[in-house]
Amino acid sequence: MRVVSIERGYDPREFALVAFGVRESAACELADAMAIPTVVIPARPGALSAFGILVSDVVKDYSRTLLWRFADRLPQAKLQKEFRKLEAGGAEGISRGTVARRSSV
Repeated sequence: MRVVSIERGYDPREFALVAFGVRESAACELADAMAIPTVVIPARPGALSAFGILVSDVVKDYSRTLLWRFADRLPQAKLQKEFRKLEAGGAEGISRGTVARRSSV
């Protein structure tokens, strides 16, 4: 909550908190902690949460943990090889249709 408000220059006291997918009491506790004056609780907060998932972008992250010993410098050639493997896995996911291709407009 802090990252999407205060650290971006917004004062939470100037906004209302819309509760969805959580217990109403948790939303009220959060609003109290952040000094948010108003909490809006929709008639079907679970449906609002499901709608958010439905309209959000599909994101697939690829990562890999590598344990390497090196003295002075990061082995750039080995690192690039590992990045290419991750990139190939992402490209394969896109070609199979399991990862949506994001277009920028």
